[in-house]
Amino acid sequence: MHAITLAELASTFVGLAATILKQRLLPAREAAQALWTIHRSRCDEWNYRLASHRDALDRTGTSARSKKWHEVMPVLQEILLTEPLTRTLACFASQLEELQLSDEFSPLLHSNLVSHIEARHRCLNLIVFGQGLSVESSVRLNRLRRHLETYSDQLLAVLPPTTTVESYCFDAGAIFSTRMEIGRTADSIDGKWRQLHVQSLEQQLWQNVQSDIDWRAANGRLNHRVSQSVLALLPPPLFDGFGIPRRSGFSVLTHHDSPESDGKPLGPAADASPMNLIIKSTAHSRKVNEPHGRKRW
Repeated sequence: MHAITLAELASTFVGLAATILKQRLLPAREAAQALWTIHRSRCDEWNYRLASHRDALDRTGTSARSKKWHEVMPVLQEILLTEPLTRTLACFASQLEELQLSDEFSPLLHSNLVSHIEARHRCLNLIVFGQGLSVESSVRLNRLRRHLETYSDQLLAVLPPTTTVESYCFDAGAIFSTRMEIGRTADSIDGKWRQLHVQSLEQQLWQNVQSDIDWRAANGRLNHRVSQSVLALLPPPLFDGFGIPRRSGFSVLTHHDSPESDGKPLGPAADASPMNLIIKSTAHSRKVNEPHGRKRW
């Protein structure tokens, strides 16, 4: 699974988070524990590959450094692309604690946020001080970073207001502006406007970053396991009688190619699922700089 899907999953989760909090539903504790374990494994992989890359830059000459940057580029992008999901989950966990629904999720998901921020700092340090990174690649990574920071703040603006939002956002003023734009007050949320807004965010994200994305998946299987743990957090009352999520954008994770990095198709049973009669995919347009015939994961 490519990291862009986890960025899209963040909008899906945020679109349902207000309902979870309003109905005082409780996510599965086992899913949060699994998410913490998988996230820790992925952070360890990130740190190992970044450290190896840094050491390789010191040992190799100028001609070999461009190859090393090409090899590590999917890791750098994955750290940036998956950060909005980590931040929104941590903010959601803090709201569960504020509402006195549970204090078990906050330590796990905030631990994930701390380790992700550490990986982000190492990533940005490499971008700024790493030897041999081309100007074009540096500009592309910086543009990707800015778009994802904006996307993360806009997602946080959709969540119910919290006094601790500054701990998770990049620009608190942007969050206030976004809330005003979608017609929200501090005490009420219009569900239809919220869903329209998160759907538009997902489309805007794709339009903004697709030309800068490296389509190699750094940790495809770990990303898939992260997505399944996040989906397992959603309480059963959020699904209808068919077991179908009430959020249409959710369908990107349910059909077509396998969500794992091997690119294998889904099994015949899943392909013939009645869900395909109800949910239609909204395929994104492919840009010319994405290799022909390559899958997103």
